[in-house]
Amino acid sequence: MSPARDYKPLQVVLGAHQVIRGFEDALLGMKVNETKEVSITPEKAYGRVGRHPMAGKTLQFRLLVTNIKRS
Repeated sequence: MSPARDYKPLQVVLGAHQVIRGFEDALLGMKVNETKEVSITPEKAYGRVGRHPMAGKTLQFRLLVTNIKRS
């Protein structure tokens, strides 16, 4: 397992397919200041096989929602 890394905030528009499906699915229903640890299967990430370096891998994320904008 790779060491944890700190990331900068990422703005995501739900339903716009800007991120992998598992990441977007995990964000649904979250509230501001909520943290969630998720495992995303290859099927909801980059697929079981393919050219992407993360294909075939289960991904681990710790999500923190800092802001929600509604349009």
